[in-house]
Amino acid sequence: MSWCHSTGDILPQFAGTWHVTAVVANCSVFMKMKDQMKSSIATFSFTPEGDLLMKLAMPTLDKCQKFELLFQQTGQAGHYVDAQEKKDLRVVETDYSSYAIVRELHHSGQELNAALQLLSGCHEWGQAPRATVGREPLAGQGLGSPPPLGSPHWHPTCRQPRNSI
Repeated sequence: MSWCHSTGDILPQFAGTWHVTAVVANCSVFMKMKDQMKSSIATFSFTPEGDLLMKLAMPTLDKCQKFELLFQQTGQAGHYVDAQEKKDLRVVETDYSSYAIVRELHHSGQELNAALQLLSGCHEWGQAPRATVGREPLAGQGLGSPPPLGSPHWHPTCRQPRNSI
């Protein structure tokens, strides 16, 4: 699958809001917080220079932590680093609408933390994909209306319209 421009950048179709469906990480902070975390939201956009802006809303039991990270192009397709070159982000695989696999590395002194994230696409804010059989909703198969799969539970301060993050 070719998902990159000839310049090596990932296609602008990747921009938008994604649910963080699953995370695997070796970071000690993540390991301490993982049981308190709820489904996060990542919003990706591109600057006019082609750099990747990632805004992350991470709800916990009592608050919503928000982060904004700017990653610069490296010249390799789907590969970005922050200005200090301590964080390394790579879009490993995506179909631009339903899933993306993103790898993030963070160099902290002598320690290297790694995270692999499975993202699921958001077509409209607050709507997770619904279970389907082929292209027909399960309700059309006489099974009732299924709840959204992986439906996130947001802290109230994380609820924002799709384009406001």
